[in-house]
Amino acid sequence: MSAIATPEHKAAAGKMRAIMALYRENKDLIDVGMYQPGTNPKLDIAIEMMPKINAFLQQRTTDIVSMDTTIGTLVDMMKDVEI
Repeated sequence: MSAIATPEHKAAAGKMRAIMALYRENKDLIDVGMYQPGTNPKLDIAIEMMPKINAFLQQRTTDIVSMDTTIGTLVDMMKDVEI
């Protein structure tokens, strides 16, 4: 990835991976309702972002999206996220 991805692409992908990892680490607490919003601001961001991330990662077999569009969407999704 390092040879073909721009710095923005790499940064956005890194943010997405960090969000997904943080959410996954806390999924049990979230699922059973034990996580109190506001306790961990980064986890609050992850919880808010996961529906958008899941929508981004899911694609119907009939969808045709160019690589440039995909990267642009990823970068745009992550541009204001501080994690």
